[in-house]
Amino acid sequence: MTKKAKSETQLYRLYLLLLNSESGVTKETIVTKLGIKESSVPVYIHSLKKKFGAIIENTTEGRVVTGYILKNEITVPQFKRASVPATKQAVVIPAITGEVPILDREIDAEFSELEFADTVQSLGISTGDY
Repeated sequence: MTKKAKSETQLYRLYLLLLNSESGVTKETIVTKLGIKESSVPVYIHSLKKKFGAIIENTTEGRVVTGYILKNEITVPQFKRASVPATKQAVVIPAITGEVPILDREIDAEFSELEFADTVQSLGISTGDY
């Protein structure tokens, strides 16, 4: 069985594009090289800024951002860290001690006359009210 080759992260590929370009990289170039949607480009740029402290300048035409220029060198990991599968924790069920509660479905639907009288008396209601 052959090992699967590690693939570079999208952030690393974007970093290399920005690093190897002195005049900046257009959005269209980023879209074609990374194989992403144009709407995702600002998300990747924001990730480089926030996660790795990149200083990136926007090139614009009017109010529209057309490209990006990297102003500093940063360290971006080339590959993802290997993820470790989660281990299952043993579930500890406490032992029932003492009196076991009676579930509602185990109680008969009808009250006996003694239970009814006892309940009425405990509520402080006189039996003449009924």
